[in-house]
Amino acid sequence: MISFIKTADKDKIILVIDGQISHAINPQCDEWQEYEQFIADGGIEIEAQPTPCHEFIDGVWMLSAALEAEAVSELIASLESAVNKHINDAAIAMRYESILTAVTYASDPTVPQFQSEGLSLLSWRSACWAKCYELLAVGVMMSAEELIAQLPKI
Repeated sequence: MISFIKTADKDKIILVIDGQISHAINPQCDEWQEYEQFIADGGIEIEAQPTPCHEFIDGVWMLSAALEAEAVSELIASLESAVNKHINDAAIAMRYESILTAVTYASDPTVPQFQSEGLSLLSWRSACWAKCYELLAVGVMMSAEELIAQLPKI
C-alpha cells in the first residue's frame, strides 16, 4: 500500500510504502505522478510529523517516550544555561568578572562594599536556582524569557 506524508514544502512529499517511510519525492521525480493520481483518486495525505517527539511506526505517528524525554532534557539544559547567563550578566553589570568572582568576596571583609555585594549576589544566586528548579519540578515547560521573569530580582 502506498501513501504520502505532507511536509512544510508543497513541492516535497514523503513516500510511504507498506506503512514505512521510503523517501522524499518532488515534482521532478517519477513517483510524483503517482502522488498526483493518489490525490485525484481521493487519497488523503498523512499529516506532517506533529512534533519532533513523534516517530512514524506502521503508517501512523506515535509519540516516542524516548524522543520526548530527550527533548525535555534538551529544553531543561537550555533553560539552565539561560538562568546561568542571567545570573552571570547581573554580576558583570555590577563590574565583576563573573558571578563566581563576585561571590568570592562574600567571605572577605577587607572591603565592606565588596563583601556586602558578594553576600547579596551569593544569596540571590541561590534563590534564583531554587526558584528555577521549583518551576522545572512542576513540569510546566516555558521559554527562557518566561522562566527568567519569574526569578527573584537582585
